Amino acid sequence: MTSGQQKQSKRRRRAKARNRQSGGLVAHRAFAPMLGLWGAALGGGTVVVLPGQAVTAALAKTGMNALGAAGQYVLAGAAALLLGALLFMVAASLSNRSRKRADAPSIAEVAARRVRTIDPARDLGSRSLDEPVETPPFARPAYAPAAAPSPAATAQPDAAPMPPPLALDLAEFAQMPGRNAVWVE
Repeated sequence: MTSGQQKQSKRRRRAKARNRQSGGLVAHRAFAPMLGLWGAALGGGTVVVLPGQAVTAALAKTGMNALGAAGQYVLAGAAALLLGALLFMVAASLSNRSRKRADAPSIAEVAARRVRTIDPARDLGSRSLDEPVETPPFARPAYAPAAAPSPAATAQPDAAPMPPPLALDLAEFAQMPGRNAVWVE
């Protein structure tokens, strides 16, 4: 008996999880009509239960006292149509929005559509992923023959040797124009 109750609770949990994912009560097709009917009953019922003298006085002030005894029911019908239609439109809007969200693909599904496989020749400049990359990517394909450097490009003009670094103390360092270094002791 205990195991049956545990299985039942697991089923209930799964059903609740499915209902939460599907949009719940608002996504149900009967939500908007039922809310419209409830609004019509609320609007019409409110006017019907009002005292007759209060409704007759209100009709007289609005100029609709020609309706007489049926005025209360006409006013109840108008309130029912107005509130029922208003609640139906709001509920239909919410229901449609909820259903569209429930049917929309998830972010992961949209991202999965845009995934493309790696092409080693195009992305890395090598024939395969296992081939070592000796040159920087996008410089030239690794499988392309290396061009022999020209002797003119390798020969450098005689450059003057760099002077040795200066030995300065802090005061001399502070006096240097355009310095962009930090004093380290």
